[in-house]
Amino acid sequence: EMERCTGDAARRSGNEALFYELAQSNIETLNEAMGERKRRIVTTCPHCLQTLGKEYSQYGGAFEVIHHTQLLSELTAAKKISVQRAQDVDMITFHDPCYLGRHNG
Repeated sequence: EMERCTGDAARRSGNEALFYELAQSNIETLNEAMGERKRRIVTTCPHCLQTLGKEYSQYGGAFEVIHHTQLLSELTAAKKISVQRAQDVDMITFHDPCYLGRHNG
């Protein structure tokens, strides 16, 4: 019940009232859950990254938000996790969504 959509789709389709309602509710829930502790929000969705990290600030939501690929990069660079190449895989692909690569650099 505490987990709600960020409202990205509502905003993109022009429903600012629904976006505002979702944003206010989510900001309140996240502030209650985090308390005074400085914590990061990790998301798998580039649209949620954009909404939580950049658009909620206009309503008082000040959160550090990162994409899960950023977390994986940090953890591998710090040697906290390691990635080993699979013997039977020659190539992998990664879809770089516009909201990840272009809007959130």
